[in-house]
Amino acid sequence: MIIDAVVMSFATICATQIDVLNDSIRNVISNDITESYERIKMCVVHHNDIIVLVRMLEKQFSAIILAQYVSSGLT
Repeated sequence: MIIDAVVMSFATICATQIDVLNDSIRNVISNDITESYERIKMCVVHHNDIIVLVRMLEKQFSAIILAQYVSSGLT
């Protein structure tokens, strides 16, 4: 169904963002303490943005996915 593809696309986007964040965290250490601090701050902001995105997607799609599973279980 179309909904499956849309939900899977958003899940892939979220997973990719987590991978990007993981790479950023691995490269956070620098010789310059100020630069390291700024990188850490950006990682925290990115992490919070991912959380907001996932919560928004859960809110938008949870009822739709539940209805789809219930209807597919009835047929």
